[in-house]
Formats: sequence, structure tokens, C-alpha cells
Amino acid sequence: LIYKFSNEYFGTFNLDLAREKEEIDFFALGHPLIDFILEYCRSYSLRGIITVLNLKKDLLLNSFTLGTTKYNELFLFIFEIKFQGYIIETQISATVIDEKGNELEDLAEYVLNIENYDKIFQFNDKFPQDIHISQREIDNLRENAKSLVKRKTSQWKKEIKVLNDKIFNIEQDKKNRIYLHKKNVLNLKLQSLNQKLERKNKQRPSQKQMRNIENLKDESKKRDRLNRIKKLEEEISFIQKDIIRLKKKLDDISFEYEDLKNEMKKRNLAKFYTNILGFAVIRFID
Repeated sequence: LIYKFSNEYFGTFNLDLAREKEEIDFFALGHPLIDFILEYCRSYSLRGIITVLNLKKDLLLNSFTLGTTKYNELFLFIFEIKFQGYIIETQISATVIDEKGNELEDLAEYVLNIENYDKIFQFNDKFPQDIHISQREIDNLRENAKSLVKRKTSQWKKEIKVLNDKIFNIEQDKKNRIYLHKKNVLNLKLQSLNQKLERKNKQRPSQKQMRNIENLKDESKKRDRLNRIKKLEEEISFIQKDIIRLKKKLDDISFEYEDLKNEMKKRNLAKFYTNILGFAVIRFID
């Protein structure tokens, strides 16, 4: 009730069907029910990341049957491989291995296929759910599975690193061009102000001219000349302040650009992290 759900949802996981029939929901990320189920599954309401899956042996595909008949138990590991760089990418990869760490190829993909789930698994309480394997054995199996998954995702990792470098270089070049544009604009303004200041300084009266103005008998002329000189000095003062302001702005954008470059480098760790999401003991039942 705290999530304010409807009493029921009528929908589909099929995007084409959802587009065709707008009156039904499309169950995907972003739908309130799907988001809550994921949140619930990741909460403490479901304790741990370990389970037992009872797999119906007679319903396995023929390609797997021969390879699995000699096993009573297999071990499913699901990993999240996260790339932390300028971009962040995540991939989920799973593998099924035997007690010696040998992988049964494609079996993980088959048993995790949502379309097969109800067909191949037996969900009830009559089967024993205890895990008769030590923590040390699980740890050893996990390391083997982790190595397998790392090899399986090696091509993806190469592609992600190339993509990350490409995007990083594009963004770095973009930031550099923006910085250079701002710098050039400010330098042009600064150059124009310096030229203007130079012209205004040349208009300043010399000491001799100032004495002559002070000695004028005509008070009106004298006052007019002195006012013009005062106005000129005010203009020079404003220009000088603008020059100081522009120089500070140039320094500021330079520091900002250096900070931005350092921040981009810090963000671009270009590291991979492999974390376990789930572990299951697969038991075969007739």
C-alpha cells in the first residue's frame, strides 16, 4: 500500500503487443510494479543471494542432456561487470560450472531464459533446499567462475574501453574548444580596451596645457575644458576597471579549465569491477 499500487495490472512483456494494444501496460523498467519487484528482490525481505534450483532433467534440451546426465549438482554464478570510466557501463554475465570448475557452455543462458523458467524448474517445498557445500568450496568455485566470466567478457571490455576513450577525447576536445573560444573573445575585448585606453591617454592634456587652462580668464571656457578633462579621466578609470575585470575573468576561466580537466581525469578511472549478484546450486530431478 505504501507504493500506492493498483489492485491489479493487465499488461505484457512484449513491446510490439503493447504498442498494438495501448490499453494494456508494458511491463519493463519504469513500470511501478516492475520497479517495486526489483526493489523488493534487492531488499532484506529476500535474504541472501544464494538459492537452490530444482531442474527437470527430462525437459533439458538434447544438446545439454548428454553433458548433464553425469551430474547431480551444478553451480550457477551470476556476476555484474561494471566499467567505471568517463562513461559507466554494466553487463550481467552468468556461467554454470561443475564441482571441478569446468563450464557447461550455454547452459546458463538456457536456464536463465525467462521463457524457459516455468518449464524447466520445479518450484515447491517437497525437495530439500539445504546446501551441502562448504563456504571454502563455494569461494573456490566463485573464483573459477569469475575467471571464466572475465574471459567471456574480454571482447566487451575492449570495446567499452575504446568507446570510453573515444567519448573522453571528444568531450575533452569540446571543452578545450569552448575554453579557447572564450579565451579568444576575452583577449579580443582586452585588446580593444587597451587600444581605447591608449587613445584616451593621448587625449590627456600635458602639464603646460593644464597651466594654460588654469590661467584662462574666461570662466565659462575654463569650466568647460575642466569638465571635459574630468569626463576623460572618468572614462579612463572605467576602461582601466574593465581591463582589470577582463584579466581576472581570463585567469578564472583558465583555472576553471584546469579544474575541469583534472575532474575529467579523476572521473575517467577506466576500471572494471566484477561483483557477484547471485549463486545457485542446480539439482537435477526426474
